[in-house]
Amino acid sequence: MACVIRSCRWSPMAQLRARAVPSSNHSARSAMLSSRRGVPLSGLSLGLNRGRSQSVPLRVSSHSAPRTNHHRTLATLQSAYLGSLLQEPPLHPSPPPAPTDGASGPGHPAPHWSHCHGPLAPHWKGHGATIVCLAGSCVYSGAPFLASVAALRAGGELAYVFTEGSAASALKAQSPDLVVNALWQGEINMDSPRNNFAPIVRSIVGSLGRAHALVVGPGIGRTDGALRVAADVISAAQEQGLTVVVDADALWLVAQRPGLVRGHHKTVLTPNATEFERLRAAVMNGTPPADVPPPRWHEDPTQARARALAEVTAVASALDGVVVLRKGQPDVVSDGVTTLEVDTAGSTKRPGGLGDILAGCAAAIACLGRPGSPGERQDTPWSLVSAAAGACEVVRAATHTAHTKHGRALIASDVLGEIGRAMAVSTPPPSPMH
Repeated sequence: MACVIRSCRWSPMAQLRARAVPSSNHSARSAMLSSRRGVPLSGLSLGLNRGRSQSVPLRVSSHSAPRTNHHRTLATLQSAYLGSLLQEPPLHPSPPPAPTDGASGPGHPAPHWSHCHGPLAPHWKGHGATIVCLAGSCVYSGAPFLASVAALRAGGELAYVFTEGSAASALKAQSPDLVVNALWQGEINMDSPRNNFAPIVRSIVGSLGRAHALVVGPGIGRTDGALRVAADVISAAQEQGLTVVVDADALWLVAQRPGLVRGHHKTVLTPNATEFERLRAAVMNGTPPADVPPPRWHEDPTQARARALAEVTAVASALDGVVVLRKGQPDVVSDGVTTLEVDTAGSTKRPGGLGDILAGCAAAIACLGRPGSPGERQDTPWSLVSAAAGACEVVRAATHTAHTKHGRALIASDVLGEIGRAMAVSTPPPSPMH
């Protein structure tokens, strides 16, 4: 049985109210409107509020009326309407009630992610959530930027990025909020003294002592050297008890070596449909397929949903409690015991980079209510499954808002600025500082 997490809607848009201005010459105006030259417009829908609209009767005068008045009226209405679209939601609305129905697991319902953490207690810098990100290459410099900035936007306080030299230069130019380390140039070579993997691993592992979560995989490539570094860093992070989010190219590594993550309950895998098929074949059949079948776009939605729930639960169970987050429609998250489904509104456009954003959000949100954190709640158990599902909900809400603003011009970096609003819907307000 799956728990469906619904979105927590704030009032997205203020209703636009327009009042008719009385005419000084009512009879003349009525006669004018009765003629063919007057064009009545009634029932124009202005503004949205939870799917409802207000119909405002409007009339456009004939060409004999001054054109400047007509243009000024339309400009005023357009300005007011656009202003209502851009109105920001309240920063700290009440969090949603914890779901009580549909949660799977024998007697262990999963709380909503917003109930797994409370207001931040006073603490020192970085103790709330420090994220280490192993990502990027000479080809992919955007992936580490999107993942690490998303982690900060979702509640992270410090983000350390370990990446290739040219990608590091781009990151430093893009954001002053990241601590960027250039550890190699070009491709990692296991034999070359310049790009030898051993000192690279030592540098990254040395930083894990100050971290609470690791994101590994976005844009690192599939060279032997990159995957070797990723494997060693994942093992070190698991030994230190960090939450590990495995994404993108590192999922290729896990498909080759499922034992790398099996049994580690603080590991989150974030495959898309293709990556999941490869992972499922490796875990369930013992070997990854040479060719992954294309997504079944024409499958019946009900059958696709039931199949996704069953397959994700089976893979997570076979991995002995690893959290598997299969991105799709809907997103399905499971640790083999508790299976959650997120089907809230997102975007119909799918720009590259949303998966990197999700990986960063999952790492940060997993830190918010962890035991010993300044946001820990004693009355609600911390749940990595709930945190991963919460990341899906936040990214979907942020993407939906960004798509509303940008339409088909939407790119992944547009979503970063909307994560804070999406987080605010379900995040308790900060404690007052005395």
